[in-house]
Amino acid sequence: MKKMRTGVVVIMVALMATLTTTPAFAQANPSTIHLHFTRSEVRPNPCTGEPIQLDVELDVKIHRNTDGAGGTHMAVNSNLHGTGLGLVTGAKYILNSVATSHFTFTGAINQTLWQDAVLVGQGDVPNFLFQQTEHFTVNNNGEITTDFDQVFTKCLG
Repeated sequence: MKKMRTGVVVIMVALMATLTTTPAFAQANPSTIHLHFTRSEVRPNPCTGEPIQLDVELDVKIHRNTDGAGGTHMAVNSNLHGTGLGLVTGAKYILNSVATSHFTFTGAINQTLWQDAVLVGQGDVPNFLFQQTEHFTVNNNGEITTDFDQVFTKCLG
């Protein structure tokens, strides 16, 4: 689960570097950025405990707006589609997931993420659900004041 947070933080650092604006650009209209990339990771199947190798394509749309006080607000919508392979049994899965994140940069940084993923087993393999909610806040001094990551998995049969 921390692997996901690390990915989000890395994306955010890259976005902050690309979206840092000069005062003239800060008055620009809202913008949208579209990113597409692939990633791989291993997650356990909550039904069987088997590790599943996931290979996914991630399609991300970032909607950015700057308010009158110079704060930046972003809504990030992500769609993940891919396949999974059981590393013990060779079981095959199809993955579909959506995630929504909201970021606010006003001196302090706030980030909230909601993610739902369904892995559909092929054949007699059980399906399962993965849900995640995370939030962190970094104050103006760079100190983390709020940090939680709640993960829920469920065997769907």
